[in-house]
Amino acid sequence: MAQATVDVTLDRLAGFREVFPQAPGVMADASLVDEGMIAARTLLTDADGALHADRPTAIVAQSDLLAVGVIRAAEELGLRVPEDLTVVGFDGIAADGLGSLKLTTIAQPAVAKGRAAGEQVTRMLAGEPGSPCTSPVYSAKGRPPLRCRMKKIARLRQLASTSLRSRLCFCSSPCS
Repeated sequence: MAQATVDVTLDRLAGFREVFPQAPGVMADASLVDEGMIAARTLLTDADGALHADRPTAIVAQSDLLAVGVIRAAEELGLRVPEDLTVVGFDGIAADGLGSLKLTTIAQPAVAKGRAAGEQVTRMLAGEPGSPCTSPVYSAKGRPPLRCRMKKIARLRQLASTSLRSRLCFCSSPCS
């Protein structure tokens, strides 16, 4: 897999690798639907566009936009989601273009993260020193505290035991 550079991408990949150390992965150029389609075709087909005999039965995408692209590519290849291919995204955004399908996603607490950042900025603008974030949302370094990352890892393990089958892949992007 190409080098990821954004902390959130690295954290998600690390959590995935902790649970599924041998799973293959591909790096998309950006967190876009079209890039998800390209990544899915790379994971699912050979050079001639035929489905791999040992294709993945599940793909965890680093973002919901990549996951939408994976679903679209799977449908173009004649695969049914979730019957033939399980797809999981990250972020919990409203994803358009899926018809009747609902995206399985690991949601981010965007409002709570924004509130914590706003409170910190307000304190600093008032001349008060910044203080370590004690919220379970984000730590002082800007990364989720270990207990939050562990909840995500536990969720991946739960998904693996209930809906992900034998072959799993990770689709990531360096810019998300």
